[in-house]
Amino acid sequence: PIMFKLAGPAWVGSYINTTGNMSLPGFDPEADKVVEVLLKYNPKLKNREYLATFGAVSMMHLAKALEIAGRDLTQEKLIKALESIKDWKPEGMGSPVTYGPNQHHGNNAMRMTQAKKDMRNHPVGGYVVFPPKF
Repeated sequence: PIMFKLAGPAWVGSYINTTGNMSLPGFDPEADKVVEVLLKYNPKLKNREYLATFGAVSMMHLAKALEIAGRDLTQEKLIKALESIKDWKPEGMGSPVTYGPNQHHGNNAMRMTQAKKDMRNHPVGGYVVFPPKF
């Protein structure tokens, strides 16, 4: 949204990478469900749906790891729990997330969008997943 404000009509037609670890509010029903919950508890997030969803998904990764790690949490248990997450899609969103001993990034994916006159970035394809480097 900030680019539409800054660049105005010049932004229309631009292609933008979006993160692959979440779906797009306004286009993907699974993201819209998350937005509905976020707005229920914090109406001030209205018109900030994309960043709110991104933040929520980031927190879901930690919550999932904490759930797996269980009680008596230690740093080692948390890392082991994260590294056990395989092909997981938080609330069904995005491309699958996988962590491992040599894969700490979780998700190496993106989705191409294009800025349109309605001041939204529309998906132009599916997720592209790149091999992990770390």
